[in-house]
Amino acid sequence: MKSGYEAVKNDTINFAARFGFVTQSIFFKYLCVRQKTQQYLYWRDLIRNGVIFQSKTLKDVCYLTKVGRRQAPRPAVPSRLIYFVEHDAMVAEFYLELVKSGLVEESWTAYELSIEPWKSCSLLGCADLIKIPDLVVDLKSKNGTFRVAFEMERSRKSGERYNQMALSYWGFKRVNLLLVNCVNEATRQAIERAFNTPLHRDADKKPALFLANDFCTKKMDAPASFDGVTLPLKKLLLAAVEMDTWGSGNTPENRRNSFRQNLNDKKESA
Repeated sequence: MKSGYEAVKNDTINFAARFGFVTQSIFFKYLCVRQKTQQYLYWRDLIRNGVIFQSKTLKDVCYLTKVGRRQAPRPAVPSRLIYFVEHDAMVAEFYLELVKSGLVEESWTAYELSIEPWKSCSLLGCADLIKIPDLVVDLKSKNGTFRVAFEMERSRKSGERYNQMALSYWGFKRVNLLLVNCVNEATRQAIERAFNTPLHRDADKKPALFLANDFCTKKMDAPASFDGVTLPLKKLLLAAVEMDTWGSGNTPENRRNSFRQNLNDKKESA
């Protein structure tokens, strides 16, 4: 059991150290992809062994303990306030779906961008860091890397706020594509209007927009609209990076390793 548990523990600590929390849903879907009984066992053991502790407000949200923080390979970010966890969990799920594709080369969270603003200005290609993206990811492409910024719009904002967002992204000269996960159709239309200016058209700075409900149910097959064209999110990104297949990280060797791990888990739980 030790090898399987230790691998899951390390992945969980790495995630929580970077994002400031871990949810049971993210743990089951991405960090501990095993049989359901094994998932509950590992989740319980992480809490029992003092690696993570449950939020008093939401029991499926956990934070790193002092023990967990000491075991993190990087300095752990501050524990995320419970009010922001739902928003950040959606950002994290999008990131983890991209990781599954095998196309991610490097990534930066909003927190990582905020603690080194001058470096972030260089990364984004802007003079001032007025708007910090929720996530920035470099995807592998046929011509090197393709830089994507991601925003999670979980609540409807004023038209002025969306105009501010559009102006900020117009200034991000090193961002190739902006992806926005919109809480509803009204929000999607409001953001689309904010970017519908001669300034953005001339600079080819149009965002790709998709709906939160679609992403929750279809993940990377969610329909995304971009400059009048609608495609599954996965196909849109593959077209952007000029790659042929999604899930290139799922090599035969990885599949064999996963199969062996599942067999070991069954033996351990027997």
